[in-house]
Amino acid sequence: MMQPSELRESELHLIVDDDLRHMQEFTIDEDYPDSEHDEMNTVRVSIVNDKEIIAYMEAFIFYENRIDDLVIYADGVSGDAHEAMYALSQNGLLEPFDPDSDSVDDMFDSLFDNEIVHLHYIAVREEYRKQGFGGWLIRNLPRILLRNYGVTPRLISTTICPQDIDWDRWDKTRPTFSPPNDDCDSPDNKAMFVLMEKMFQKNGYHKLGDSEHYYTKPSRT
Repeated sequence: MMQPSELRESELHLIVDDDLRHMQEFTIDEDYPDSEHDEMNTVRVSIVNDKEIIAYMEAFIFYENRIDDLVIYADGVSGDAHEAMYALSQNGLLEPFDPDSDSVDDMFDSLFDNEIVHLHYIAVREEYRKQGFGGWLIRNLPRILLRNYGVTPRLISTTICPQDIDWDRWDKTRPTFSPPNDDCDSPDNKAMFVLMEKMFQKNGYHKLGDSEHYYTKPSRT
């Protein structure tokens, strides 16, 4: 396993990419993609060491004020995003801002755009695990979104569901994910679930009831 002392900071850098920035197809029926008008964007964040992606995160930005029903809309994006939005809704966390409310939290929400972010994928190459890369991505996602997209989400959700990764295709590019083929109750999947659960809870995420969905409210400071 690679040790932290073997990594030089000068060789580590961050790449932030997204769908809207690189859409270049032209159709007469659609306007050019614009983050000020689109309902969502997909953001990809990679930690790179010597031109090789060693840790990866993918998240959906939902521009809530442009979507009539976020739960229904998310159903067309991904299954885990839909289930997470449903869980948030069932727990009253997607309630719109009430202008007559005296809540300090509601007052702050009214001062910012009300984007909802769903963290879809996160992965660290096996030889770089247990060095803090996953936790760093989770903690810094709000800062990355603010710096690159001007987004301060009022909620970030995620679904803890260990995915199979095609290691042969993860070669200096972003990983390829697929649902686990093994029994979800297999020792490997259980161990990974516990590891991910601890990592998210350590970084301020709260479990939604008895589900596999978690959420956090990023600090406004």
